[in-house]
Amino acid sequence: MRTTFLAVLLAFPAAAFGQLSMNPLPDWEKRIRIGGTLAVEFSKGQGDATRAFPKPGFSIQQFRPVLDAQISDNISAFWEANIVDQAEFQNKTLATQLYVRLDNIAQKEWLNAKAGKFAVPFGEEYVLTIYPIDNPLISHTVAFPYGEDTGLEFFGSTPNDKFHYAVAAMNGAAMGNDGTTFQSEGQLAYGGKVWTTPAPWFEGMLSALSTGKRGTQALPGKTQFEIGGDQFDGVTNEVAANIYGADLILTHPAWGRFWASGGIVDVHRPDPGMNSRRMVYYSAEVKHDFCPKFFGAARFSALWSQVKDGVAEVFDGGNGWNDFAVRSVNRVSVGMGYKLDEHAIAKVEYTFDNANYLASAASHARKGYFVAQLATKF
Repeated sequence: MRTTFLAVLLAFPAAAFGQLSMNPLPDWEKRIRIGGTLAVEFSKGQGDATRAFPKPGFSIQQFRPVLDAQISDNISAFWEANIVDQAEFQNKTLATQLYVRLDNIAQKEWLNAKAGKFAVPFGEEYVLTIYPIDNPLISHTVAFPYGEDTGLEFFGSTPNDKFHYAVAAMNGAAMGNDGTTFQSEGQLAYGGKVWTTPAPWFEGMLSALSTGKRGTQALPGKTQFEIGGDQFDGVTNEVAANIYGADLILTHPAWGRFWASGGIVDVHRPDPGMNSRRMVYYSAEVKHDFCPKFFGAARFSALWSQVKDGVAEVFDGGNGWNDFAVRSVNRVSVGMGYKLDEHAIAKVEYTFDNANYLASAASHARKGYFVAQLATKF
């Protein structure tokens, strides 16, 4: 009798669980995806570490939860929260990306749009390295052209998937204190990129961006887009920048991947004392898979300033070289990684920076760093 009673008692939750497990998910649960990235690391180097390695010791390098909601067949909403970035809590930045996406506008597969805050469509580095699990190394290039801005972007590909484009009109000005609103100051920023993939092993890209005039003499401006880990600042007046870039990616199943990039940055300030300048950046990276789980990578990158208007100009700070006397920075990064599974990678890297100063200052300075990182994507 006791055995029969126990069997009946256990049968109720088993049957209930079985019934629940057979029921389909509610419609809203099928249309919402929750994910994100998390990276923790240990670094050892000098105290004034670069953009890639903000703080010596243990740190959370990045934590960005993601919410992707499918509103209808061709409409979705995307939110990427910025909780931790560069080992610092981002209490003033509510989102790195927050936009509504429209696909197949007018039933054209090549015509899609994003409206809201999104990554500025310029270059390929932000695609390859912005998330630690996608970056074969831990550091970025010295230049790392990148920005998030609010505006309207159109993008798409040809039916044969060999030609692609992304163009955008954006506010262009540095973000407000709440991290979501911007002051356009009367001029918009325009940018975009076009690229081709005529073969599985080849990708070529051209990019251009005009920040528009930011600020006035009464209210100095700052751009939202940045080069070398720093935005362009008018300091005491207005500022404007035009940026042109190119990327090349070659892949081979046995040899690995080769990525090269370069560009020119023209910065204009009307105040003669605040230095208009031309900067040049370039980089080359190789990645090789020794086996399905173990890989190695190496990268060289540089950023330097040219003479403009008869003045030997230097680039704005960033990357730990926040000094207007710096003329150029070269970076060599070497690392290796192990794929724990498709959602987690362990990496180690050594990076060496060499900075050259103007003749009036110290001739050069060097910094070296060792970093270990565990990167995940969920």
